[in-house]
Amino acid sequence: MYPNTKPMYEQVYSRLIDQISSGHYNAGDRLPSEKDLSDIYNVSRITSKKALEKLASEGRIIRQRGKGSFVSEAINPTLNMMNTEENTDKRLLVGLVMPSFDNVYGAGIIRSIETEVRKNQGIMILKQTMGDIKSQQEAIIDLIDFGVNALIVMPVYGEYFCEEVLRLVLKKFPLVLIDRHLKGIPTISISTNNVTSTEKLVNYLFERGHSEIGLISSAPQNTTTIEDRIAGFVSAHEKKGIIPEKKLWLSSINSAIPDENQTIAPEDDVLKIMQHLQNNHNMTALFCIEYHIALLAEKAARQIGLQVPQDLEIICFDGIKNKFDSTVRFPFICQDENKIGEVAVKKLLDIFSGSLEPQQIFIEGEVVGFNTIDAS
Repeated sequence: MYPNTKPMYEQVYSRLIDQISSGHYNAGDRLPSEKDLSDIYNVSRITSKKALEKLASEGRIIRQRGKGSFVSEAINPTLNMMNTEENTDKRLLVGLVMPSFDNVYGAGIIRSIETEVRKNQGIMILKQTMGDIKSQQEAIIDLIDFGVNALIVMPVYGEYFCEEVLRLVLKKFPLVLIDRHLKGIPTISISTNNVTSTEKLVNYLFERGHSEIGLISSAPQNTTTIEDRIAGFVSAHEKKGIIPEKKLWLSSINSAIPDENQTIAPEDDVLKIMQHLQNNHNMTALFCIEYHIALLAEKAARQIGLQVPQDLEIICFDGIKNKFDSTVRFPFICQDENKIGEVAVKKLLDIFSGSLEPQQIFIEGEVVGFNTIDAS
């Protein structure tokens, strides 16, 4: 019997291929970590890492930092296919998972999705997670167990994505993400074009003569919505030949993020903004990532004697439009919630028709409210 002359990493790679082929690991399953593989096969961490990297380079697994390596598709296709014949006669049953919603943002998306699902003789079931990653995972599992045959998910804020979402993607379950996308995960996502929409808002301030513009946000934490809005803020400045002053940024306002475990009180964030304003007297305007942060900024400004908008102009994403009055509290980007909901359902139907291509769809937002009112 001849000894195995393959490099050790090739031997580990081959064993993993065999295990995936046999169904020991199926699409969405997590493989052992580099350390665990080195213990199992008595090899170095470098060897196990090279084996996993080869699998990843061939598209057989997806590696997510801090999460692990997941089988992207079973080599035996019969182990990884939805039984489409079984699903063709099923009524459309859509699960919708959202962190939270209100009349400022979210309620319109829910109404639109429900309307579109009903048009297709389907039913929508809503689960609210209050921004908690564990609650989101449990909500998805509950809906799958209940028997939904499609999911629309608005991922929670934060640097850690829901592992259950990745498993569904790898199993090719009909899934659409809304409001944001998840880096490195090949999904269909629909969101506002946060970059160009932010550019519109900031350009509005430039046109009004502002140049010392502050930015107030929650911590990006790998949340693409926030990252894209910050990128739009920077881009608007660069296109005007202005270098944005990062000392005017405050990116630690987290009381406005939906989170059932929230420990930061709004009053703490108001104090933080007050200090920021006092430390930067040259600021004449603020771009706030979202409406509830704008409310905190307005309160902070007034507590130190600044009038809004006379002394400090505030702009933000989302807001409340009064159909009987053209004035609004702050100029804001109105996200097309109806369109987001319509496109999300349409893409689910496309998936059922055989279109599974990952894509990011961006919908333009509209600047609303060039007139502000004194809301005191």
